[in-house]
Amino acid sequence: MATTTTEGNTMTTTQELPEATTRAPDPLRTLTLPEVIRRTGISRTTIARLLALDVANGTPGVNFAAPLRRTDTRELRWREVTLLAWMEKKEGAGQ
Repeated sequence: MATTTTEGNTMTTTQELPEATTRAPDPLRTLTLPEVIRRTGISRTTIARLLALDVANGTPGVNFAAPLRRTDTRELRWREVTLLAWMEKKEGAGQ
């Protein structure tokens, strides 16, 4: 909704912005690698290195959120809730 007021020779327009809505993550939604890169700001190469560390140490999900791997393709996907939980954990740890 926009309101316009006139004072002397100046006109001021005020526009109300819609309130930000926070949606709960869908537990079944999966994210592609480009979506994960966009959300985390971490490069493809760094994600691959972090995942390799997890595999080498036998600790999935420690260095980076554990992905899902489709059996019929080489594609990796991440559950949105898993990635968000990992991001919150890293943010809380100050990393």
